[in-house]
Amino acid sequence: MTYKILHIDNQMVAARLLVLGIYPGKTIELVRKAPFGGACYVRVDQAFYVLRRQEWDSIIKQELAGS
Repeated sequence: MTYKILHIDNQMVAARLLVLGIYPGKTIELVRKAPFGGACYVRVDQAFYVLRRQEWDSIIKQELAGS
């Protein structure tokens, strides 16, 4: 599924994601979720990242049509 990042709720998480190049306005694709509330494997631009579930949940996102 592909999303547009609208906002990041947690300021500490927002600072970490900003360093990685993940910020509001970017498109983020959820590639895979680990079972039992584990990490999320995502793609932003051409880079892949593993986000903690807390980080993923703090991203306010809008699903893009056709994803």
